[in-house]
Amino acid sequence: MGGDLRMSKYILCALLGYFAGCFSPSYLLSRRRGFDIRTFGSGNAGATNMMLAAGLKPGLVVMALDVSKAFVVTFPLRLLLPPLCAALAGLLCVLGHIFPVFLRFRGGKGTACLCGTVLGLTPELVLPLLALMFIIGMIWNRASILPLLTALVYAPLYLLRTGDWRGTIALALIFPAMLWAHRSNFARWREGKEQTFRQFLFDRHEPQREEAGK
Repeated sequence: MGGDLRMSKYILCALLGYFAGCFSPSYLLSRRRGFDIRTFGSGNAGATNMMLAAGLKPGLVVMALDVSKAFVVTFPLRLLLPPLCAALAGLLCVLGHIFPVFLRFRGGKGTACLCGTVLGLTPELVLPLLALMFIIGMIWNRASILPLLTALVYAPLYLLRTGDWRGTIALALIFPAMLWAHRSNFARWREGKEQTFRQFLFDRHEPQREEAGK
């Protein structure tokens, strides 16, 4: 009976995380503005593409909401339930963002949701990770590699910080999901069209309504 109750908790937390991840601020905001974010730029329903399609402020709004949705589901679960519940919710929130059922599994790339998950599970790691990624970004000057590096190093850092190996296994699955979501970035690297880290930080983000795939 106890095992069934624990399994029910895990399933409910996973579902909560997934459907929170499926909430897509970029899609809703773009529709409110009269276009579909998935038909512009990279075709990605996320903060960076919204920044490129509609400007800096809408992009920042989307980023804040995407971070918040992961934080809102992971932080309370971390306080109230076993660690695996919050880790599963974080993993499924990222997966829901990348593969949202309501948008026919065409979502974002999971970066902001990963940030919200880190903030909810281990807030003490946020600033060190940001500092590390900033240094790597300035040296390497590749914007899209930074979320992947964050996803790759976060699981072992989480294990060192918490000792929760089951949650670590769940969080380690974020990396392959985000690697899949970023596959178009690798093609743009080869074509020389990928935005650099310094461009992302310092260029003016004016709306660029270029249709996806062009």
